[in-house]
Amino acid sequence: MDGLYPAVFSHPANLTSIALFKASVSTRPPLMPVVESKMIKGINHITLAVKNIEKSFKFYKDILGLKPVVKWKNGAYLTAGDTWIALNQDSKVSGAKRPDYSHIAFNCTSSDFQALKSQPLAFGCVEWSENESEGDSFYFLDPDGHKFEIHVGDLQSRLKKMQGNPWDTFEYY
Repeated sequence: MDGLYPAVFSHPANLTSIALFKASVSTRPPLMPVVESKMIKGINHITLAVKNIEKSFKFYKDILGLKPVVKWKNGAYLTAGDTWIALNQDSKVSGAKRPDYSHIAFNCTSSDFQALKSQPLAFGCVEWSENESEGDSFYFLDPDGHKFEIHVGDLQSRLKKMQGNPWDTFEYY
């Protein structure tokens, strides 16, 4: 460094500043780029607060067909495919309907869609939205007001549909 600009780096007034700069750079931790090994790998679990663990456990097991793993006084673990669903009884559950579009979507095959849709309807679940996307979908509320969707399709089918009719502006990665 000193050989490139000898007048600047060897001038007595700059030597202290340069020494302090070098010291501060050498003591800083290096910036770590985001690398794949440090990235989120997927969804670990989804926890839902419920008013009544018995009623909710029965709903998720018997109506939606989730596989029970364990149940205790105030909670239960079930699985939907490889996804762990945790139910926790909570007295603060309000049941008030959220006005936004946030929801959890379960996937299914097209051959199972009608049968899966009929279960929540027969249980008395309320439909909260009409389907406007590709693939069959049924949007419903669980007994505690959580928003769910049963959907036929995946990210690739959604992107394929959108290629012919893109929303606003798209930037693919």
